[in-house]
Amino acid sequence: MKQREPRQRVILPVRLRLDNKWVDAQIRNVSSKGLMLVMRNPPPKGSFIEIRRGTDITIIGQVRWCASDRCGILSQDKIPVAYLMSDKAQKDLSKDQANFVERRATARIITPEEAAERSRFKSQLLQRIFIIGAGVAGALFLASLLFDVLNVPLEAIKKSL
Repeated sequence: MKQREPRQRVILPVRLRLDNKWVDAQIRNVSSKGLMLVMRNPPPKGSFIEIRRGTDITIIGQVRWCASDRCGILSQDKIPVAYLMSDKAQKDLSKDQANFVERRATARIITPEEAAERSRFKSQLLQRIFIIGAGVAGALFLASLLFDVLNVPLEAIKKSL
């Protein structure tokens, strides 16, 4: 049997993104490879989640086990355990919670009409950019031709003066 890395017991509030919404949770124990979360309605086994603590710490992981109010997460990357429990992370978290405004309470569903309108807008924009670019290139080409045509007589006048 593989030896498990020792876990540090903590109580740390975090924000957790499940599907298209954010929920509150608490980290109860942590190691450099995983952690245990306590929360209402934990995500199902196998789902991927994003955990945030403050503005600096983001942990991406997969739910490996699930119970009634807790779940175990295997982290994608190494977890900065010392920083996670530091005072700086706590200050960042309280500052982040004071300024936190939930931007997306529900997922935005784009209708086919909205998608078609966006596509139409983008194509019109690209057409206009192409036409303007072609006009500028044509104007520069005509200006260079005109310069060459007028340069010969002006050089002759300049020499005679």
